[in-house]
Amino acid sequence: MVNFWVYFISMKNDETMYIYGGYWDQVIYRINNFFTLREEAIGILFMNIALYIIGIKLLRKGAFQDNEEGRALRKKLLIWGIGIGVPLNMLILVPGEYFDFPVRYLFAPILSIGYIGLLALAVERGWLTWIMARFEAIGKTALSCYVLQNIIAAVLFYSWGFNFAPMNNVYAVFLTWIGISIAMMIVAHLFIKTIGTGPLEWVWRNLSYRPFKHSKKQGS
Repeated sequence: MVNFWVYFISMKNDETMYIYGGYWDQVIYRINNFFTLREEAIGILFMNIALYIIGIKLLRKGAFQDNEEGRALRKKLLIWGIGIGVPLNMLILVPGEYFDFPVRYLFAPILSIGYIGLLALAVERGWLTWIMARFEAIGKTALSCYVLQNIIAAVLFYSWGFNFAPMNNVYAVFLTWIGISIAMMIVAHLFIKTIGTGPLEWVWRNLSYRPFKHSKKQGS
């Protein structure tokens, strides 16, 4: 945990690289610090495993069943997840970045449980069907949209792009998030309409199926 805190603080100090460094400066920085920059992925591995186990537990408890028991459980997820998660995540607005670490790695998972209940309620009540359909498209192209949002954010904030960083106005950050979300909705819809999935998902699926297709041809 101490090493993870050291990594987190060092990343804060290296923000100047992304604000002022050129494109190739950032490439060289990422190459030279390849393993250090992977420490976060290792650090959140246990959190991801915990969330995965929680998802399995909820599934076995019937949280996603279309019955009274499932609806009652989802209502509890909504009340507790939103009721506790929103106030804790609002601590991100406290100046000084004192709560950046706990909000990102501790409080956000609590809020995600509330999102499950909230989205389930929206589906059950038929609220915002158009928006829900857009989220469904993003879900079907999740990997492609994940890469897309990083590309858009890099172009907007990095020094070699529009260089909007640092953006200290919380409202500007919120509007930027809305804009990136809308862009992902549009692109995901076009992907689904044209190729049925995201381009990265398409490549992944074809590469995964290729060995089986080759074996089938040899067998015939």
